[in-house]
Amino acid sequence: MAIVYMSAIASINRKQCEVQADFDLRGDRVRSISSGCGKSIALYESRKQETRKHPVTNDSLTYRRLFELEACLLEKERSGKSGLFGQLIVR
Repeated sequence: MAIVYMSAIASINRKQCEVQADFDLRGDRVRSISSGCGKSIALYESRKQETRKHPVTNDSLTYRRLFELEACLLEKERSGKSGLFGQLIVR
């Protein structure tokens, strides 16, 4: 879930989304409207294609692949085969 929030915040900071045009602001709630929803999904998918090094193997992988790998390694950890689970910290 962190990567979703990171993408949304980054898109606003980079002025890729316009708060007034792409979001419905009601009190302390924010909802993406149709134009913002499309942009948000595209930016999220783009973010998942960025690469980062795995904390244990040091391989350069996309976020998409890192999440898949961490899920597999976590399952191995839970089944008693400890080792490479790196507890990936998303930044």
